Amino acid sequence: SPTRKPETKVEAPRVALYARVSTEEQAEHGFSLKAQLDKLELACKMAGGTPLPPYIDDGYSGKDLDRPHIKRLIQDARDGKFDLIIVYKLDRLSRRLSDLLALRDELEACGIGLTSATEPFDTTNPVGKLLFNMLGSFAQFERELIAERTRMGLRRRLKEGKWNTTPPFGYRIKEDGTLEVLPAEKPFVLRMFKLFLEHNLGAKLIARKMRDEDHTSRKAGKWARTTVYKM
Repeated sequence: SPTRKPETKVEAPRVALYARVSTEEQAEHGFSLKAQLDKLELACKMAGGTPLPPYIDDGYSGKDLDRPHIKRLIQDARDGKFDLIIVYKLDRLSRRLSDLLALRDELEACGIGLTSATEPFDTTNPVGKLLFNMLGSFAQFERELIAERTRMGLRRRLKEGKWNTTPPFGYRIKEDGTLEVLPAEKPFVLRMFKLFLEHNLGAKLIARKMRDEDHTSRKAGKWARTTVYKM
């Protein structure tokens, strides 16, 4: 009988699992990290891959790539530490199309595949690249819609006399969202306005004066020019 050739053993691809969730998504949509990771591990198993410890950015928005673990993922890709990246959805990587296109090109140059556990795109062929671009465009469109709704909500609250951020020194936010004077901080506020109106001091010199007089800020630390300026 002819000599039988030994079977070539195909190594399982090393798979990087990337998950991201922002605080807003967790609260509003139940878009939990556990749900993402469960789906990613299943997708990795179906692909016959060996999963690496996951890369997780918890509490970060997808407006750009300025996140600790996406940066580590990119660097590890350059170092050839895995063969494939699986994400729950493409917008987990970024909601900006230019970021996604640049990331796709860099991964392609590194010989690393990119796939989604819930979206049917394959960046190794023209049709898959077109679908990738479309999904990236939708991700950016959704981000811009969220930003516009946020701006509209802030404008509506302002028209209703409600405060949208941390209140300035001397005030606190009531349950109805409006500001009220904090009696304990009122004397310091009057002192600072007196320094401005009667002595013509700017925010930097007022902050220095308050430090010299040993008045502590709300955070029990040094007075800062920005705190005075905002007030």
